[in-house]
Amino acid sequence: MVPETKVNILLVDDQPKNLLALEALLEKLGQNLVKAKSGEEALKCLLQQEFAVILLDVQMPGMDGFETAKMIRARPASQHTPIIFITAINRDDAYVFKGYALGAVDYLLKPIVPEILISKVAAFISLFKMTQEVKQQAAQLKAANIELEREITKRKQAEAALSRANEQLEIRVSDRTTQLKQTNQQLLAEIAERQQVEEALRKSEEKYRYLFEANPHPMWIYDLETLSFLSVNDAAISHYGYSRSEFLAMTIKDIRPPEEVPILLKALSELVPGINNFGIWKHQKKDGTLIDVEITNHNFLVEGRPARLVLANDITDRKRTEEALKLTQFSVDSAVDAIAWIKSDGHFVYVNDGNYRNLGYSREEMLSMSVPDVAPNVTASTWPDMWQKIKQNRFICFESVHRRKDGQIFPVEVTINYLEFNGLEYACCSARDISQRHRNQLALRESEERFRTALKNSPMVVFNQDTDLRYTWIYNPALGFTVEGIVGKLDTELFPPEDAQRLTTIKQRVLTTGIGTREETFTTVNGEVRYFDLTVEPLFNQAREFIGITCACMDITDQKKSEEISRALEAEKELRRLQMRFFSMASHEFRTPLGTILGSAQILEFCAQEWSESKRIKNIHRIKNAAKNLTQLIDDILTINRAETGKLEFNPRPIELEKFCHQLVEELQVNTSAKNPITFVSRGQCPKASFDEKLLRSILTNLLSNAIKYSPQEGEVHFTLISEQEVVTFQIKDQGIGISLEDQQHLFEVFHRGNNVESIPGTGLGLSVVKKCLDLQGGTISLKSAVGVGTTVTVTIPLVKD
Repeated sequence: MVPETKVNILLVDDQPKNLLALEALLEKLGQNLVKAKSGEEALKCLLQQEFAVILLDVQMPGMDGFETAKMIRARPASQHTPIIFITAINRDDAYVFKGYALGAVDYLLKPIVPEILISKVAAFISLFKMTQEVKQQAAQLKAANIELEREITKRKQAEAALSRANEQLEIRVSDRTTQLKQTNQQLLAEIAERQQVEEALRKSEEKYRYLFEANPHPMWIYDLETLSFLSVNDAAISHYGYSRSEFLAMTIKDIRPPEEVPILLKALSELVPGINNFGIWKHQKKDGTLIDVEITNHNFLVEGRPARLVLANDITDRKRTEEALKLTQFSVDSAVDAIAWIKSDGHFVYVNDGNYRNLGYSREEMLSMSVPDVAPNVTASTWPDMWQKIKQNRFICFESVHRRKDGQIFPVEVTINYLEFNGLEYACCSARDISQRHRNQLALRESEERFRTALKNSPMVVFNQDTDLRYTWIYNPALGFTVEGIVGKLDTELFPPEDAQRLTTIKQRVLTTGIGTREETFTTVNGEVRYFDLTVEPLFNQAREFIGITCACMDITDQKKSEEISRALEAEKELRRLQMRFFSMASHEFRTPLGTILGSAQILEFCAQEWSESKRIKNIHRIKNAAKNLTQLIDDILTINRAETGKLEFNPRPIELEKFCHQLVEELQVNTSAKNPITFVSRGQCPKASFDEKLLRSILTNLLSNAIKYSPQEGEVHFTLISEQEVVTFQIKDQGIGISLEDQQHLFEVFHRGNNVESIPGTGLGLSVVKKCLDLQGGTISLKSAVGVGTTVTVTIPLVKD
């Protein structure tokens, strides 16, 4: 039996240890492994030998992997040789795309999964051998055809010679007979040789057919022009679920998801003749299941038509495993805790990013270190005993300290698992920085101590009750109670019925809702009513199970009495202040109209005979206006008094609102001496509704009078009525002095006037009256104002429909 010819595999890496690792992984394939330490050395190897596959490191000094791949593809003899890039650094998608753009068949990231690498290389070895075998068969067939043509030519020459011999038959019979025998012998030999060639070709075809049919991976041949299946093996029938007849009636588009068919057609349109292709695609089984397949293609002719031989390797499970492995790797690398794999000699073989965050060392630095370098409590001499303890217990957890790169010592919680992998012993170690936990514990102890001290010296009573509201614990009992006299009892056993019911209601609400509360309550103790500030919160155990309530209460009886006295004093001060402001306002506002009335009356009394009729009427008007102002002032005071005492009445009656507004505007224009036109606009259809005409007149008169009073001469006042289904809105806009933001906070306080009113007369009662009248009707008032620009007041009153 002829031994199987080994194929060449080229390993290219500038790191000897990486070459050694690749050699160790691939030596079980039993092939010829050729190592090159640089791109230049790899190119020299390609000049001397042919390779089934090239494993090429990306990151190399001098000529890197991408440059080397470009040089390999530029050489005709190696432009189809499969290249697998291997890297631990260049992980970005840009580098991956660059690798595939240079003709790479794969781009693997370290750490490499051995089974995946071996599977990929084995597939390319198989493909290389099959290609070589087909090439050899083609060469043999070509040689046989040439030889056959040569023999045919010889035969023709022999026949020509025979013809010539026939012409000379009479004179050369014996010579011709001899030559004929020789020619016949040669022909028989040629026929026998041709039969041998045909037999070899038949055996080659049988061997190819066996490789095709017996291959454990799905294989098929399809026409590159019609995309129809020409042949499929049993593995394809079994894996995809179609029968052979179904396959042969289909095209390769039928095993692709519909959304990927355009991508397939585009790839086929860009197909370069003579180049074998490799890639990963999605296929769809007969039952609709989507699978990921690794496709290897080989182009050739079938009966003169372009066709493609396809080897499909289902990598769905492998891809899931790879994704899970990547997710696991990412989770470990991203973990907050420092995670490391340690050999039995104490050296680190893997560390995650948490080690850098906790210790300050880079990954490369950590991989050259051992446990004693970061654990002050462990030395080279004590590590063997610690390893035996780890191995014996398989799992240990303890608190210790670690040392950072800057020398700082910090506490850690260490968890170690003993593991065996590929015949080697490892410890998987997780270290959590518990510095904050220690600080929190210290702070908690200090806080508890402060709390105990505070409670001891505080009038606060703290206690717990279970879900039945029985006292389970009390600290600092007051009011003559003792711990023994309270624990185990209910409020009904300790307090009068009404007080107990009040306390139980508050606590039961917290038990029901799980939401804490703080309330002021009271109870009778020894015939005296005592007030308490009571806080009630739900109480949970360590398992977060609801077990009752925790309460804190403080006797605030004395504080409450002090507050009541303070409020009474403050109310008395406010009353005196209002009285003084009222007396001041009244003495001024009453004196002015009374002075006007008295002066005009005296003039009329002594000068009436000398004056003309117009002068007498003018003085009479002065008396009337002063009397009206005095009446309005008294009405405002009475309105506020009735509102404060609850005697202000609301008596709605049906009125024609638009007509009422027109009359009010006319009255104001006639009665006021200021030359400020009022523009009235009504929007919407006024519904039939009832209003208290007296209250409404007081509201609008005050607002319009203010707009006129605080506007410059000729300053226009806009009065708008807006009618809607449920409410009516009055808007009064002026161009007056405006109101500052500070004054807007006190607008509705009795006697308050703006700081910018200067000498403009007023009582500070108008807006207070408006607010009281609106409150009685459920109305609202809002205001927008800017100093020096003007003011817009908006009043909204709900409708009282007939």
